[in-house]
Amino acid sequence: MDVVFNLAHAPAAGAHAVQGRRLRRRQGCSAQPCRPARRSPPALAKDATKYTPGGQPVHSLATLLDDLATIAANRIQPAAGLPGFTTPTPLQRRAFELVRVSHRLGHA
Repeated sequence: MDVVFNLAHAPAAGAHAVQGRRLRRRQGCSAQPCRPARRSPPALAKDATKYTPGGQPVHSLATLLDDLATIAANRIQPAAGLPGFTTPTPLQRRAFELVRVSHRLGHA
């Protein structure tokens, strides 16, 4: 079924590819789908310093998750097993604010 469908619609798919190439040529693009984006001066500065304009370290999603994973809920025995939380860093606090989640998620 898929092979028959693809063969039946192959001429239309080829026409779309030709139209796309013509449109890119009209817009000044080469045979490549598009040109690389130009990076803004703030983006270049952030990349060079590895810090945001606010003074926070630049993170990828993986490094941010690693940083957020350092928050711990410890059981405090004298207080009848109540959780004691590590204090989030300013970066961790801001990350939780942005996603509207408490660092005490799941705990009272």
